[in-house]
Parts: sequence; C-alpha cells; structure tokens
Amino acid sequence: MNEQTLLLPREGEKVGSGFVLSRINAGGTACVYKTWVEALELHRAVKVMLPDAEPCTRERFNTEARLTSKLTHLNIVHVYNYGETASGLPYIEMEFVNGFTLEAVLRQRGEMPLPVALAVAIGVLDALHYAHNTTYTLYGQQHSGVMHRDIKPANIIFSGGTPKLMDFGIARPVEVSMHTMTGTLPGTVPYMAPEMCGGRSCDFRSDVYQIGLLLYECISGAPAFPQADFMSLVAAISAGERKPLETHPKAAAIVKKCADLEPNKRYQTAYECLEDVRALYNTLCPHKAPVETILTFFSGDGSAETAKVKRRGGGKSTKTAKTAIIAAVCAFIAAGLAVGLLGRFSPEPKTAVSHPQPETELISTPEPETVSEDEPEFDFESALSHEPEPETKQEIKSESKQKAAARPAAPAQKTVPAAVKKTPAPQASSEQVSAPQKDALFFIQQGKELLMANKPHEALASFQTALRTPSSVPRQGIVRQSLYGSAQCNTALYYQNQIPRANYLAAWRSVLGAFAAGTTEHNEAAKHLESAE
Repeated sequence: MNEQTLLLPREGEKVGSGFVLSRINAGGTACVYKTWVEALELHRAVKVMLPDAEPCTRERFNTEARLTSKLTHLNIVHVYNYGETASGLPYIEMEFVNGFTLEAVLRQRGEMPLPVALAVAIGVLDALHYAHNTTYTLYGQQHSGVMHRDIKPANIIFSGGTPKLMDFGIARPVEVSMHTMTGTLPGTVPYMAPEMCGGRSCDFRSDVYQIGLLLYECISGAPAFPQADFMSLVAAISAGERKPLETHPKAAAIVKKCADLEPNKRYQTAYECLEDVRALYNTLCPHKAPVETILTFFSGDGSAETAKVKRRGGGKSTKTAKTAIIAAVCAFIAAGLAVGLLGRFSPEPKTAVSHPQPETELISTPEPETVSEDEPEFDFESALSHEPEPETKQEIKSESKQKAAARPAAPAQKTVPAAVKKTPAPQASSEQVSAPQKDALFFIQQGKELLMANKPHEALASFQTALRTPSSVPRQGIVRQSLYGSAQCNTALYYQNQIPRANYLAAWRSVLGAFAAGTTEHNEAAKHLESAE
C-alpha cells in the first residue's frame, strides 16, 4: 500500500465499532480518538498508529492488543478489538475512561495524604498481581505472566475512585524479548529500574521497582529522580540517589524495599508488596475502603487531610495528634453552622460557582512521548464520574454563561455526519445540569427509584452524581449509601451480562470495607462475595 494513502481518521469516520467524535490525545507513535458506538449507546477510545511511525510499531500494536485483550480486571483498561482503518492504519479499540491521570492529579495537587497514596498503590498492585499470574496464548505459544515495564503516573487513570493501569505498549511475556530495537531503551527513563537502564534482563521485580517510584511520587509530590540531564539521570538511577522520604516509617520501608538496586532484595512478587501496603493502609484506615478514600480526597473532604497529621506527626504524642484532629472537627462544625445560618437569613443566596469541564480529556493510553498541550485546570468533581460527559453538556454550560435564556441550545460547533447524528450521545438532563443546586440525598433517592424501576444504568449514574454533589448530611454517609447503591446496580448489570465479574466483585468489596461488621450492608456484601467465590 502506498505511504501517501495512510491517513489518520477524520471526524465522523467509522473506526472499529464506532464513529470518531474527536481526537483526545497524541503521542510519538499514535493518536487516541473518542468514538460513539451506536449499537451500544456508549463511548469507546480508539488508539490509531501514526502514518510515519517506525515499521516495528505495527507489530507492537498487534502485540499490545493481543496481550491486553486477555486481561480482564477492574484496575486495567480493557481492550475490545484490533483492526485497520479504511486507509490501512492499525488501531486498538478500548474502554473509554472519563477521568484524569495520576500525573494530572499530582501536577495540580502535589503530594497526597499517605492513605490516599496507599489506596492508589493497592489498586495498581492488584492489577499487577493479576497480570503477573495470568496464563494466556500469544502467537500460538503458551505464556504465564505479563510484564508492563512502563508503570508511571501518566499510565494510571482514575475511573471515579478506581485507579486503572493502562498503556501496555511495551508489555511482554517475562521469558521472551519482543520488538526491541538495538540501541533503544524501552519505557520512560526516569521510571526505569537500574537493570533496564543497563540493558540487562528484567522480570516482574522490575515492575515492583516502578511501583516503589510511583508510591514515592504520590507521597512526596515529586519524582524520585527529577534530573533533566540524561547522563545525570541514569547515574542517579544506577546509584539509587534520591531524597529520603519524610513519611510514616513503614511507608518509607516499603518504598525502600521496592526500589532496591538489587532485584533479589526487593519484594519478589507484586502480591508480597500488596500485602504490606494493604496492612499499613488498614492500620491507618481500618474501616474505609481504598476507593472511598480516593473519592473523599477528590471531593475535597477535609477528613482525608487528617492523614497528614498522622504522617507528619511521627515524633509527637498521640494526645497532641488527637487534640489537633478534634480542633479541626470543631472548626469544621462551626464553619458549617455559620454557613447554615447565613443561608437561612439571606434572602438571595449567592449562585454556586460551577466547575467548567476541561476541553481536553486525559483518557486512554498516552504514549511515553505524549504531546504536551496547554492543559485546563484539574477538575476533581469531574474525576468522580464513571460515565462520559454528554456531548451537549459543554454547550449548555456555554449557554448559561452567556445568559441566553428562553431559547434553544446553540447548535454544536462541529458538523457530524448523518451516520453519527442518527443515534446521538445521551442528552444532559435538567437534573444533570442543576446538580450543584440539589442535595446529594436527592440523587440517592433518585437512584433507588431508578433501581426499583429496573434501570440499573440510570441508577448507577445517579448514585455517582450523589458522590460529587454537596449535602446537608455528613459526607461519609453519602459515600456509603452511594457505594451500596452502586453495588446493587453492578449486581443487576452483572446478571444481565453487561459488566465483567471483576466489576461486580469489586463493588461489593468496597461495601464490605465501608460498613461495619454486623450491619445489613456488610452482611449482604459478605454473602455476595462468598457465593461468587
């Protein structure tokens, strides 16, 4: 095929099972597009190889698709299909995640409270433990385990409070080498294990090393190896020269063991590391599921920030720490009462400030050399949503800003072919647009009613809206009710064969961790998990 005929898809063109809506990311070897699948009425992401990519990139695409399509896990972005566009460019069709990468979170918020950092690591380690132990067929040969080899903040994306590992572009079986070009380093140098920088053989322990650097960056807010000069960077990695972590001693010990220069001194499996991370997390947050901790952090609830008192107060007495926490709670209650009184006696309360949706969504699988563009401010409210934003929501917000009341919404700026217009993306309802003006309890009740009406998809969206909506009741109660309602929705969808078993089980594990033992919700979660196993 002539090279001039290799063209990237345009808006409205069908790629895979859907029609292209927009380009959402670009890298050194591929572009990622958002598509709309008419038959299923949902969005997907499609990664398309650039026309001028290296010849071996086509083989890498095929390997990535074959490997990732075999990995079905809640914490891994799923691949559905592989093929070629009309012009002959290979593409990978995958799950669309309407969220933000860990890289974006760290850039906007800096260091994370220790429980949040541990919660993120638990999700990624769970994904790695699964990938390292899965058995599969690749090019007619049986293999056991997949090495990711490029674990970094840019390759972790949040679907609500669930961290998902993505971009298996350089992943391979542990016992064979594939598509490696002489004189190149596979992966992202600041996150490479020393053996990878030195061109030596690597294994699952190299992924464990990268988990250590990931956890280091989440806790400190800065990369373990920030050197800009290539030679200085490689020298620092080879010598293990990084600033000491100021954190809980057990957390520092976990990072140190993960990122040891000698593979034999590291955790030998992802599961060993997962056990220690989970044990420390359960000590700090004995009654809170990891997904709930991440959601609380995204929502800006002050309860997550109290973890910093525990982390930084290692040399202070327990009594001092408790006094600080009690003072903070009292201040929070006083502020709440003040706001309530102002609201009661003010004839015209101020309009709530809306958080605009970013124009560019950070989704799907960015390449190691992602094209950098001016990025909008990180919107943590949007990060709580599992479902993609309707295509018309941005228009509605724009109309609101222009105060163009009592007239139809302006037409979309981009022209979409009739084939796409035939079954448009779901329209934003009045409830969605006015979400900030309603109490979260409204959406909890709406979710329950939709679930009773056998509409689990709509119910799930309502419970998730509740998570990012202010409420007059304690935030913890809203989170618990939302998790419980979401688990019921996931159960209905699982028995309708609309979601994987892993999603169904993960939803009930969240409920199990969110409710105290002996409660009705805790007992129900235990029954679901027991019967499924």
